[in-house]
Amino acid sequence: MRTSWTGAGAIAMTLLLAASMAPLPVLLAEHEPEPDRFWLDLDGPDRLLGGEEGSMVTAMYLCTLAHRGDGPGAQGWTIVITAENVTPLSISTAGTDAERFLGEVAFERSLLTSWGEVQAAVSTVVLSLVEQVTLPPRSIHSIARLEVETAIPRGEGTAVLAYSDSPPGVDGPFLNLITQQGDTFTPFKGRAVVGLVEAPDCCRARLSLGFSRGRVRSPLPFRGIVDESDGCRGSDGEIVTRMRDGDGIVVVHANAISRLEDARAGVEGWTIVVGLEGDAEMDFATTGGTAGAPAPEGYRRAVSFEKTEIIPPGERFGGVRGAVSGVVLGLNTPVSLPARGTESIIKLGVAPASAEGDGEGDGEGDADRIATLRFLDDLGGSGQPVDTLFNVAGATERACNTDFSGVTLVFTGGAVFTRGDANDDGDHDVAD
Repeated sequence: MRTSWTGAGAIAMTLLLAASMAPLPVLLAEHEPEPDRFWLDLDGPDRLLGGEEGSMVTAMYLCTLAHRGDGPGAQGWTIVITAENVTPLSISTAGTDAERFLGEVAFERSLLTSWGEVQAAVSTVVLSLVEQVTLPPRSIHSIARLEVETAIPRGEGTAVLAYSDSPPGVDGPFLNLITQQGDTFTPFKGRAVVGLVEAPDCCRARLSLGFSRGRVRSPLPFRGIVDESDGCRGSDGEIVTRMRDGDGIVVVHANAISRLEDARAGVEGWTIVVGLEGDAEMDFATTGGTAGAPAPEGYRRAVSFEKTEIIPPGERFGGVRGAVSGVVLGLNTPVSLPARGTESIIKLGVAPASAEGDGEGDGEGDADRIATLRFLDDLGGSGQPVDTLFNVAGATERACNTDFSGVTLVFTGGAVFTRGDANDDGDHDVAD
């Protein structure tokens, strides 16, 4: 069904009218003027996980606008995002950088539309009709939030979100345009290719993985695991920590989750690879204080094997960051984790990345940093690459959710309430 609405001609006229009412002076530069260029892109998950075939999944993407050049920045824009194998639900400036820069007399209009079988979301904004308001130049800003929904196919599929102009003959038409100082620019248009994955239900699986903030040593599977999924996939959860006094390191534990039938045959060893993406760096990785530590702190016997390393920077593994750990609990004595329960097996320290340009970036008041931890394969430290695998009764097994388990880390400069940490000092003790 097509939705009628004011087309690009009227949109461009509105933008030009706003520019003429609020002229901006051209800044004289001492260097050779750099031509103005604008880029549109999308920031959001690169895969959507669902349960059985046909289950519905929603996701949110930030629409971003980047600028380079000597101009004062964008005064207004129209963006058009087409959707393939995914349905737009809403688009707005709520919660974006653009919302913060809207003047008292601004113009904003959003709609969902279609032409033929193509579905699209359109957003037009003029920051001010009467004032000289622009987005800060030579930087990247979020200008819209796009919510989408899709049905998970059998096995795997692909969805595409792309900045695309409507074809000739469509009422409107709808075009991606940026306005600066009364001039209209055609931006570089990005796209997001999103994997659609039918993820298994791991609630009764023999072996699973998951992340927790503190150490877990429990006879209950999935006890303490950060998990917002509906199928025990150990995914979609967040750990929020406060950056304070130059030390914003968050400690995260990776855990083995067992539901093995034979009470005498638990996990005897493992290789674990944890990848880190986003605005953070791996500070340390250790089996100390986990099930991989020597007894009695852990389960490892005197004659055993343990090696844990941070993945070294460089191109050997394509620049992937993270940590790898290999453990055999006993080389000459049969020893294993409990056949049923949750046990932390590696402890990771993750620090927020420094703010660009300030050289510090870990103190209070800094902008939030966001990073993700996931389990990976075919990576290593100083030795040969390994996969994330467990050893049970002499045979290797792969966890049900290895490809799906992960956690988002949010480092914030604001106050964070953590249950049991009433005085917000990062510890759980009598002072609370």
